[in-house]
Amino acid sequence: MTHYVHHVPGRLRVRTPVLKRNPELARQTCERLQARPGVEDVQASTVTGSLVIAYDRELTDRDAILEVLRTNGLVIAEARIAERAGKKGAATTVTRIGGVAGKAVLGMVVEKAVERSAAALIAAIL
Repeated sequence: MTHYVHHVPGRLRVRTPVLKRNPELARQTCERLQARPGVEDVQASTVTGSLVIAYDRELTDRDAILEVLRTNGLVIAEARIAERAGKKGAATTVTRIGGVAGKAVLGMVVEKAVERSAAALIAAIL
């Protein structure tokens, strides 16, 4: 089972296969979360198996919401958590830029190699 959590302070998105094609569980989960102090809005998608939870950072936090989901069997303790905040966000951006630049350089190298191979092949045929 793949569980994924994306967190931006005040908003939490959780993807869990447990919710896919399970509208009753999605409804119950939304009701449980909306009953918690600080939870402002909960939207569930049974197509993607995701929950989007908007919350007031003064009244609750990510960990409290995730604990409710863990208690109800929707998220495993080892769920991958991606965050956008402070230095982690900056590091992620730098990593992405490095990945894009690396792909661009690799693409240019492959393109030149193909050009030279094609030229050598044509020269050998003639």
